[in-house]
Amino acid sequence: MITKKASPAGRVIPISLHTMQPDEERKLKILRYSGKVPAMAACGKCQRKFFTPDSLLRDTVAANEYLQVKFGEHVCPGNRNKKFWL
Repeated sequence: MITKKASPAGRVIPISLHTMQPDEERKLKILRYSGKVPAMAACGKCQRKFFTPDSLLRDTVAANEYLQVKFGEHVCPGNRNKKFWL
């Protein structure tokens, strides 16, 4: 899913969801692609890895959404009571 915001010059800039995180250190980083499909990602804060299931490796949108959901559900060590939903 992509949202848009206006730049200072009035142009619309697409913003992907993975750049809009509540905690600046906690970002989803795509580490590996299979063609154009994200196959592996990690949390920028705790380095936890997330893998795309084989069944989604041919669907870029579904693979991206799956990684976003798994990232949103995980809790970094030290933040046991916090979940960050996208």
